[in-house]
Amino acid sequence: MERRTRSPAENGVVTMQWQMLIKALFAFFALLLLARLLGKKQISHLTFFD
Repeated sequence: MERRTRSPAENGVVTMQWQMLIKALFAFFALLLLARLLGKKQISHLTFFD
């Protein structure tokens, strides 16, 4: 039985996907924390540019 090794290009794609997932999760939890800290009333008064 031969084991197939990944090419460097495939490793780069997998690494990039993991990095994107980690960044997305970090952004989600950062926004969740911000929403909890600021409260509902202040969040509703924010504009896109804040």
